[in-house]
Amino acid sequence: MKNIKYIIIILILLLIFISVLLVIVNNKNKNNGENILKIDTEGDVGQERITTNNVEKVENLGDLKNIENCIQSYYDIFNNNSDMYYTVDDSGNKEKLFNDEDINKIRLDLISKSYIEKNNITVNNLNKYIKSINEKVIVIVSDIRTAREDSIDKYIVEGILINYDNTVVDKFYMYVNLDIENNTYSIEPIYDKVQNIDNIKINDNIGKIEKNKNNTYKNVVMNYDEISNYYINRYKRLAIAYPELAYNYLDEQYREARFGSLDNFKKYVQKNKEDIAKIRAASYITNYKDGYTEYVVKDQYDNIYVFEEKAVLDYTVKLDTYTLESDKFNSTYKTATNKEKVLMNLDKFFQMLNANDYSSAYGVLSDEFKAKYFKTEDSFEAFVKQYMYVHANTTYMNYSDEISGVYTYYIELTDKANEKNPKKKMNIVMKLLEGTDFKISFEVIN
Repeated sequence: MKNIKYIIIILILLLIFISVLLVIVNNKNKNNGENILKIDTEGDVGQERITTNNVEKVENLGDLKNIENCIQSYYDIFNNNSDMYYTVDDSGNKEKLFNDEDINKIRLDLISKSYIEKNNITVNNLNKYIKSINEKVIVIVSDIRTAREDSIDKYIVEGILINYDNTVVDKFYMYVNLDIENNTYSIEPIYDKVQNIDNIKINDNIGKIEKNKNNTYKNVVMNYDEISNYYINRYKRLAIAYPELAYNYLDEQYREARFGSLDNFKKYVQKNKEDIAKIRAASYITNYKDGYTEYVVKDQYDNIYVFEEKAVLDYTVKLDTYTLESDKFNSTYKTATNKEKVLMNLDKFFQMLNANDYSSAYGVLSDEFKAKYFKTEDSFEAFVKQYMYVHANTTYMNYSDEISGVYTYYIELTDKANEKNPKKKMNIVMKLLEGTDFKISFEVIN
């Protein structure tokens, strides 16, 4: 009997404690309800969001990728020749699966309610207010701003459309709204003439975006491997389709040292367009620096690209590590033996060839050697392509320093593109100069 009394007392105290706790939590929610929204998004229980209409820059690359994916879906659906609207018979003839009214119903699912209501848009007049396209395109966002309203992330977006021939077909501005509770989105195109993205005002009072068959998105969380691939793909697409923008992303000091001008960069891209289009990330290293994150990416040819990211779309690119020598390289080189210096310089030389940077490689040839065999850079490039491998694996065999100040290395080359191709054998002669400068000549034995 005595034990039962104790149990009853404990239960009463526990109920009182829970009641007090509920009152405290309820009051806290009442006080903060105007500014804080608690959202459970893909497992992030209790994530806090501050509601604000202040226009800000996007802070997360995953958020940018979300927007690019939504806009990509938008242009896929507004492509009049989209595969989703047709089937192909055994003879290769295309047959339309939907009539125009049904297609417009699908397209209306993506457009914001406010834009539809403002323009009285229906399935019958949609084409009057929304532009469509006639080919597959790739979306690249070039600038972006955001603001938050309750559970809605609102974006102003500037971007370009690149077709599968790597040509810019259009530039666009638009509003994109994400409902992060429903994982839905809506879009409102901007057709007014815009001088700058900062001149566009954010949309107000979007409200919840109801889910339909076509307006859902999957939230993207990017790991470092995906980020490295993202930057590589972005570089190669911009380099071929929009070299002016790609050039602007190059580190200023680097682009001056490597190319000297936009015109020279365009010539480089034009000459190496096929190789640039094939670039893919093979490995990467991530380094955290003071004020930025560095992604060092190696492609399938062992070319190295350095992306220095300060913020989303605020980054620079270097296409190699030899044009601007790092402090680490210089300190290592300074204390290296002559043999080690020769190896470091040979590594730079073959990096230049792998990157199709014949201008830099030609620049380290000895003057006597050039005068005798390669009076022009073009003749040197032609020789490399005919008698050496453009993308080569290098094996260092025999080293000699019998002649004072002159060093020789016997090396073997194998083709990165096809390892079944026969080995190429070379004798390379190098002279070390002041600092990290050097000059070489060579002989291809077979």
